[in-house]
Amino acid sequence: MITAEKKDDLLITLIKGGFKDQIIGPNTFELEYDEVSTILKQFGRRDFINLHDFSGLRFRVQVEVEAHDFINRGGYKFEEDAFRNNFTKLELELANLEGEISQERFSNIMTLIGTASAAISAYTSIQGK
Repeated sequence: MITAEKKDDLLITLIKGGFKDQIIGPNTFELEYDEVSTILKQFGRRDFINLHDFSGLRFRVQVEVEAHDFINRGGYKFEEDAFRNNFTKLELELANLEGEISQERFSNIMTLIGTASAAISAYTSIQGK
């Protein structure tokens, strides 16, 4: 499973390699190559790297300054924690409304929020975006 920690570690490793072109192959990292490939493509979509696919087995990567900024702001782990904290805050704010709406409606809202939180957390940890 692709986790926030794996993505942060991979991005930090790329940043340490500098801004110059880096060649990434099947044995470059201690992760499964399919995971590396998927994560690199996400980094490209988020403009953290400039990614060129040579053959499906090798990539040329150039790190962009956005990657540095993202890691300096806490990276994927911080993003995930902030996301979870926002749902917790929403649940607390809804709990304050408990006396102002019917118990049935309140229960339905809390169930929906809990389900959405779990589903989105699972999706973001798998997809990463």
